[in-house]
Amino acid sequence: MEKEREYAPSGDDDLRNDPFIRSELSHAGIARMIGFTATDIMREEEKENPDLNLIEELKQKSRQYVNEREEVYNGNEEIIDRVLFEYLPLLKKRFEEYVPEHENRSFGNGE
Repeated sequence: MEKEREYAPSGDDDLRNDPFIRSELSHAGIARMIGFTATDIMREEEKENPDLNLIEELKQKSRQYVNEREEVYNGNEEIIDRVLFEYLPLLKKRFEEYVPEHENRSFGNGE
């Protein structure tokens, strides 16, 4: 019987160095970037006087994220690092702006 693979790092290792964690975080992060960008496009298009230049810029960003998602799926370490070290901090900030503090809790924490 094959030994079960250990994914979690031991000790004080940085989780972002664990291959499984890197993969999961980068997949989730790039998907959120695509989602937030789609939301931004929709919100701008719904305005009475939408900024067409901004919409085009956002569509270009969306295409970039879709292309990067493919690279993440293919294990491109450069793109994975970009997602982990550039995009995730942006997502954290954006999430904190959009979610009221009383809703920004972990599930099952008893609060």
